[in-house]
Amino acid sequence: MNQNNVAIENASVNIFTDDEVGSIINFFPGVPTFNQIFNLGSTNTNQSGEFSIVSLLNRSNNFLVSVEKDENYAPYLFKTNVFDYTPDNLTVDLNTITLKEKFSFDLVINNQNPSSTIAVALNYEIPFCAEVYEEGTLQENLSNCYPSQELTVSLQGEDFSKSFISTAGSSIQISYSVNNQPEIVETINLNPSENVFTITY
Repeated sequence: MNQNNVAIENASVNIFTDDEVGSIINFFPGVPTFNQIFNLGSTNTNQSGEFSIVSLLNRSNNFLVSVEKDENYAPYLFKTNVFDYTPDNLTVDLNTITLKEKFSFDLVINNQNPSSTIAVALNYEIPFCAEVYEEGTLQENLSNCYPSQELTVSLQGEDFSKSFISTAGSSIQISYSVNNQPEIVETINLNPSENVFTITY
């Protein structure tokens, strides 16, 4: 489903084991990287956003299910250990997954005085969710679902412009200090009508 609880049709679902699944594997510290991908099965979600895959239960520490729609949605990754654990009824149930829509925004910093300085810190949500389950229970300390990313910029007499990708409806926090003055903090909810944030110093 998306953030409005509307079913997402034709999302791609894949089951992997002991493999390298691109950069998303890096969100799991300690998971080894392998030279070959082992895809145990794949399908697409139906009109109700549901899916079912029948595959081998490969005894592995890394049993992964990826769910991806397209470049407009954040991907989801499910990981569990089935090396010495057998799911009830041999069924791995992902329950309800929410794929958040991606949202782009720009940070623009304009300089008006060559001698002025500014220090900026930007915090925003990364459009990616990776969840780790052990024996059917979510392990929040091992998961990495929509983590926060921080960018810091220090400038003197310079302009700055950069585009970012986050999730629709999420909040970003911008804190900045001009010429070592008290810090100003702004929290902004991302929406289509407000996606360019300009600071002048």
